[in-house]
Amino acid sequence: MIHDLSTQKGRNAYMKAMEKPNDKVEKYNISIEVRDSEGKMILNELGNKVHDISYDVEMLTSNMEFNLTHLAKTLKAFMPDRKITICVYVFNTISRTYMTMFSYYVNENKFIKH
Repeated sequence: MIHDLSTQKGRNAYMKAMEKPNDKVEKYNISIEVRDSEGKMILNELGNKVHDISYDVEMLTSNMEFNLTHLAKTLKAFMPDRKITICVYVFNTISRTYMTMFSYYVNENKFIKH
């Protein structure tokens, strides 16, 4: 089957067709912590500490290491002298809290599945 990748509907159909039976698209919260070369938190224009940058995303769990590696390389290209840590959280509906599922330590090029 041919999918029109120029539309969101076509891309969604393509992603669904490419999924393996065990692959699931999950909702994750990505948190990126950036520190200076000495390990201190960076400050914004008002002088307040910036703890992290976070956003929500849906992605295949099986592609997580590839996606985090790509994100890490991009961040490191923009901020080569910074210490960067990426954490991926998933919401637990039973405990109503976020659990850490994956971590990527950019300076060490280390991916961890919790």
